Amino acid sequence: MKHESPAYIKVDNIFQRITKWLVYVGAAVLIFVMLVAFVDVIIAKIFGSSIKFATEIITYCDVPLAFLGMGYTLLIGQMTSVDILFGRFSAGVQRILNMIYDVVGIGFCVFLGKLSADNMLNYIANNTLSNPKGGFPVWPFALVETVSWFALALAFLFCCLRYILAPSKLLGVTEKQAKIEEVEHMIEGMEGKDK
Repeated sequence: MKHESPAYIKVDNIFQRITKWLVYVGAAVLIFVMLVAFVDVIIAKIFGSSIKFATEIITYCDVPLAFLGMGYTLLIGQMTSVDILFGRFSAGVQRILNMIYDVVGIGFCVFLGKLSADNMLNYIANNTLSNPKGGFPVWPFALVETVSWFALALAFLFCCLRYILAPSKLLGVTEKQAKIEEVEHMIEGMEGKDK
C-alpha cells in the first residue's frame, strides 16, 4: 500500500468541510426562496399585489441553489454517473478514466469560472440591476457562481490527487471497508449466540 500524504489528507479534510458549509448556505437560500414564493402567493391571493421583484429574487437565487453543493457532492462520490459500461473495466482502467475525468473537469470548471468572473466584472462595471426599472445589483449572484465554479475545479483536483496521495479517501474504499466491518460484526453476533 502506498504511503499516504498526511498534509494532503489534512488539506482535503479542510476543503471538504468548507464545501459542506457551502451546502448549508445553499439550503438556507432554498428556505429563503420558499419563503419568498410562499409569502408572494399569499399576498397575491389576499391583496392582489406582489412582493416587489419577487420573480427576480427567486430567479437569481437559483444560481446558488444549483452551484453551491456541487463541490461537496463530487468529493463524497455522489455525482450522477453511468456505471453500466464503466463497471466492466478493470480497477486500473477505472482509475485512469476517473483521473482523466477529473482533469477534464478541472479544465472545464476553470474555463467556466473565468467566463463567470468576466460576466461579474461586466455587471459591476455597468451597474447591472435585476430589473431595468430598478432592483438589486446582480453581480453578487455572479460572484457566487464564479466561486462555485472554482470550488468545483478544486474538488476535481482533490479527487484526482486522492488516487495518488490518499487512496483511502476514495469513496469506494471507504464503502468497502464499512461493508467488511458490518459483516464482521454480524459474524461476531452469530458466534456469540452459538456459545
